[in-house]
Amino acid sequence: MGVKILFRIAKTGGLVDKIVALGTWGPVSHCEIMFSDGQCFSSYPGRGVNFVVIGLDPTQWVWFDLPISEQEEAALRAWCEGEVGCWYDYLGAITLTPHNGERWFCAEICIEGLDVNTSFFFRRCMSPNSFYYCCLCKGLHANGGENPSQGICGEFNSHKVH
Repeated sequence: MGVKILFRIAKTGGLVDKIVALGTWGPVSHCEIMFSDGQCFSSYPGRGVNFVVIGLDPTQWVWFDLPISEQEEAALRAWCEGEVGCWYDYLGAITLTPHNGERWFCAEICIEGLDVNTSFFFRRCMSPNSFYYCCLCKGLHANGGENPSQGICGEFNSHKVH
């Protein structure tokens, strides 16, 4: 199954999803990391940082397969487990400001975990939508199919070299 980055399609969600998408200029409102065992990791309003299990419904989610090694997945999971229990960063989510101590919003914690523990570099991304566009521009394939980036990539195309 492999590791995936999941993005919630805003139009299938509630009012807050639609506001997030409108305010961050794109089609998505939330992101998660899904591990090969189906466990998903992110930060959730009202619940904070945690693991959950969700169903991958293609009418509600867009996902990208992330080609990382088993060692990178293990390091990523260990890092994520260390962040469980942190609070949701409401102010950071509204202002898209960098990490605030023990508080994270969804895109921020997913990006940090991937940057620290894998060969992918998403640092320039901050909102769920900029993260989504970064995935497109790195050539990752949505829902296991084509990559519909259509020339939007510009400066997002950077990849860390070890």
